[in-house]
Amino acid sequence: MILAVDVGNSRMKWGLYDPRGWLANGALPNGDIGTLALRDWQNLPRPVRAVGVNVAGEAARVRVEGQLTRWRLPMEWMHASAAAAGVVNGYARPEQLGADRWA
Repeated sequence: MILAVDVGNSRMKWGLYDPRGWLANGALPNGDIGTLALRDWQNLPRPVRAVGVNVAGEAARVRVEGQLTRWRLPMEWMHASAAAAGVVNGYARPEQLGADRWA
């Protein structure tokens, strides 16, 4: 199972995926990220991997990673690069492209 996370400027979207499809998903304001483990993620099975994008900054990143400690699971944050998986980033400075758009 893979936990996918998209932390935008005002809210976070998430979904838990396995080979049969999406098992669970949700969205919440960024200010509520600290309640995920007690609320939305309380009864979820343990993912084997967590991947995500974050355009909301350091504080949001720290809050999301804190929620993953219940599973002792590191978050794999995606970042824009010059090229990946056959896709070329046309930005002169690839890091300026938002990770959400790159994903």
